[in-house]
Amino acid sequence: MTDKNLDDIIRDMVMISDTREQKNKHILDYLDSINVPYITQKLDTGDYSFILPHYPHLNLDRKVLIEKKNSLDEICGNFTKGRERFAREFERVSDDESMHLVIEQATWKKLLGGSYRSKLPAKSLMASVLSYSIRYDFKTWFVQPTECGELMYNILKYELRERLKGNT
Repeated sequence: MTDKNLDDIIRDMVMISDTREQKNKHILDYLDSINVPYITQKLDTGDYSFILPHYPHLNLDRKVLIEKKNSLDEICGNFTKGRERFAREFERVSDDESMHLVIEQATWKKLLGGSYRSKLPAKSLMASVLSYSIRYDFKTWFVQPTECGELMYNILKYELRERLKGNT
């Protein structure tokens, strides 16, 4: 596949925002600012993905998934009272799909220092994030809200590019 072919397919990407996703105006505003089309549609797994409207034969629609959390406190809730439901989210990911976890307003320093309101100990949160990442084979990204749209778009774009090249 030539670079031109890759670029044409990537330009065809339409991002999907799950219908249940809240607090995402900053992400949609970013997509608008770079003229990336998006739709709001129910996703069975994750909060964001993409489709390729002119290339359905590539069978790549909804194969890359992003689960977004607004804060360390939200992820703490997922690892405490919502742990079973959260695990099911990752268990639904099939072998031909990949998942990324994006946590806003977070850094490793904030996580390790317990810089959040939850009473979940920092060591427990670190163990949960790393164990789940390993167990369910997903990558975890920390980002500030102002950079979130750009990061998520690029995760989808570059994973699509690697899949088209046959590297995943």
